[in-house]
Amino acid sequence: MRNRTIIRAGFMILLGLAALALLTNSALTGYGRNRLADAQARYEKEIGSLNLRTLMLPPVPDEENATTWLTAGAQALVLFDDEKRTIGRLAERPESGWSAEEISSLKRIVERNAAGFAILDRARSCPRSSFQFDYSHESSARLPPLLVFLHAAKLLRCKAAMEFRIGSLDDSTRTIEILGRLAASLEREPMPITLLLGVSAERLQLSAVQEIIQSPAATAGLLNRLRASLSPVDLAAQYRRAMIFNGASMIEAFRGVGTVGETEYRGAFPWAVRQWPDLAAAQFLDLQRKQSRLWGRPYPVAKASEGSEARNPFLLRQLDDVYLRDRSEVRGRISSMASNRRLATIGVDLRIRRLESGFYPPNLAAVPGALEPDPFTGKPLRFELRADRSAELSSPEAPALIRDFALEPQISLYVAGCRWILPR
Repeated sequence: MRNRTIIRAGFMILLGLAALALLTNSALTGYGRNRLADAQARYEKEIGSLNLRTLMLPPVPDEENATTWLTAGAQALVLFDDEKRTIGRLAERPESGWSAEEISSLKRIVERNAAGFAILDRARSCPRSSFQFDYSHESSARLPPLLVFLHAAKLLRCKAAMEFRIGSLDDSTRTIEILGRLAASLEREPMPITLLLGVSAERLQLSAVQEIIQSPAATAGLLNRLRASLSPVDLAAQYRRAMIFNGASMIEAFRGVGTVGETEYRGAFPWAVRQWPDLAAAQFLDLQRKQSRLWGRPYPVAKASEGSEARNPFLLRQLDDVYLRDRSEVRGRISSMASNRRLATIGVDLRIRRLESGFYPPNLAAVPGALEPDPFTGKPLRFELRADRSAELSSPEAPALIRDFALEPQISLYVAGCRWILPR
């Protein structure tokens, strides 16, 4: 009799706990739904609409769309795995450091892919671009395999260096123009991954521009073409769009909709996130809204503030940092690219002035916008006239900051863009 009483009491306790769990789950589900609605309203008021359709680029006719030719050309390139590794190494090193064997291998690769380069060249005459994907629901957004664009960018960089090496500056400039069109087309898309790929392509482009700007054979006409080839995309504005895209797509991921990859990733979410996805999504939006205060600030200022602005709420603490944090190294890559592009633009302008007038100006006051702080470091640029009548333009604090987020061998490419030597 006593055992039966104990069993009955235990059963009632378990029943009570189950009822309490159900009530708690129901309460948190309702609370999460309300919190998400409030978080979305605050986010859209302070940052922008979470409707992915608003991020869609306007349609561009195929014959005027650079991405038509860029996609077809990149996919037409034939590269074997060992060649991809070779090109990757060469693209990140100065041409002067290439071995005879590497140069011979590159020549064979370039000759074999002449048809692909011819298709890519058609993009030079198409200033407009749009991959024309419907972002109204992220599962419908489909890009070609993105690695083809990265391999194409690296091969174009190597081709430009090879053409420069044999003194064909016009051919090298044409290749740089293709590379610039590829970078800008990727940077215009709202997805974070395409923005970062575009930035990588642009960094390769600027390293090729540096070689030509230092050549005594460079003419003002050639330099004007190089200047026109630089990406016109506002990287700060695009970073904001990419973060909005990230916010909208992560809501879908938490709720088990969206792309297949994110839906599969949801299975690895902590149990609490899977159980209360609306609450997790609300916390994610609140976290990103706080992080938005760091967007557009110079890298050292934003990094110093990140700890107080980016603490993960309790439901998000176990999630992968890639998905949750507005990582300082991502902002560093983008803001350092904005800095490198500005240095390139000013450097090309100064070089043209030297060719046209016979001398460099005594300081940067004569160059429009050159006295504004560096968007990466927040400090002024440095311009120095040398005794031999050459000049140096640099962002002196940038290399030390770059070492916070860049790794070898890419770091040498990042640092090289912070210092421009202008010949006499």
